[in-house]
Amino acid sequence: IACLAVLLLTACDESKYELENLVPEEYHKVLYINKSGTQELTLYNTGELNTYAFSVYKGGSDPSLTASGEIAVHSQEEVDVLYGADYRIIPSGSYSMDTDRLDFASEERSKVVTLSLSTDLIGAAMEANPEATYVLPLYLTSEKDSVNAPGYGVHGYRHSAIVLHIWIQHGVS
Repeated sequence: IACLAVLLLTACDESKYELENLVPEEYHKVLYINKSGTQELTLYNTGELNTYAFSVYKGGSDPSLTASGEIAVHSQEEVDVLYGADYRIIPSGSYSMDTDRLDFASEERSKVVTLSLSTDLIGAAMEANPEATYVLPLYLTSEKDSVNAPGYGVHGYRHSAIVLHIWIQHGVS
C-alpha cells in the first residue's frame, strides 16, 4: 500500500490537471478598464480644469504576475469607422492624463488614471461644430499581456475601451 501511495503522489507531479496547465497562458494575467464602454461626462464650466478618473485592473488565473499596458486615444479616422462621422474627438490640447503607461508590480491589482479636461478648449470646439457629438475615445492595449475585450481592435491588439461622451454645463448647479 505504501508503494502504491508513493506512485500516486509522484504521478500527480507536473500533472496536466494542474491549474497552470488547465488555463491557457493568455489568461494567466488579464488587464481591463473598469466600467468600460460609453460613459456620459458632464463638465462644469467653472474656469478650472475638470477631472475624471477611471481604474484599470489586473486579474486572471495568476494575478501575481507583473503586467503592463498603455492608454491611448483612437484617431479621428478610427472614430469615423467605429462610431460614425457625427463623432468628433475633443482637441488634443484640451485634456491630459496623469499617466498613459501602466506597469503593474506582482502585488498591484489596480491603478487609477486621472484625466484633466479644459472646458474652455472643449467648449470652443463645440461652438465651432455644434452638430457633432464630442468624445474622448480611450482604449487600453498591451503588446505582451492579455486585455479583456470582445475582439481585436483597430491596431491589431485586443483592447478594452472607454468612450467619454462630453457635454459642458455652464455655471454651477
